[in-house]
Amino acid sequence: MKKLITLCLFALAMLAGTQSATAQSDATEISKEAIKQTKALSKSLDLEDNQKDNVYDVLKDYLTKKDRLKSTGTTNNTSLKKLDTKLLLKMEAILTKVQFEKYKTLDEL
Repeated sequence: MKKLITLCLFALAMLAGTQSATAQSDATEISKEAIKQTKALSKSLDLEDNQKDNVYDVLKDYLTKKDRLKSTGTTNNTSLKKLDTKLLLKMEAILTKVQFEKYKTLDEL
């Protein structure tokens, strides 16, 4: 009986460890994607260093929330539009008017 309980606890611990590793992998992928998008925007919009940091933070937050919506299965047009609108408002606050106008044209592609 003790062996069975020990085996069950071991299996439960392994399962919990797997979930944690998957979450870390997702976070790493999100960070990589945010860096990639920030670099592309930096080249296109000629971002200053403080803008790069802010854009990275906004993109990472956006991608995290988008991933969370997808993983919970609640992805629909309304929730994605709200998320996209929030991203647009945050980007407008970070970028200059000229940069933001260019960003909007890039976003439409």
